[in-house]
Amino acid sequence: MWCGGNQEAEVRECVNEECMLYGYRMGHNPPDKAMTALKAIRLRCIDCVGSQRLVNRCGCPECALYVYRNGKNPKQAGRKGNTEALQNWHKKQMEKRGGEFN
Repeated sequence: MWCGGNQEAEVRECVNEECMLYGYRMGHNPPDKAMTALKAIRLRCIDCVGSQRLVNRCGCPECALYVYRNGKNPKQAGRKGNTEALQNWHKKQMEKRGGEFN
């Protein structure tokens, strides 16, 4: 995490329990899981830039949270109703196998 200088030991020893990412800092869901990790990231991004509108225009792509800033996981593209992304994924899979996609 950027606030711990990207040092695992610093992140592990973090004492800022008010941070919305505190419970997720070691890659696990907190026991109470008051919100999803994506919602926590979204709130952290809003806190960072000042408003929801500015999160969409964030100019810091080197941030580890950048791809998750809009509350969506890009690794989940094509699932949960994103049919265009799913069709693109299927097309790429078929092309890899030498088949055609209709």
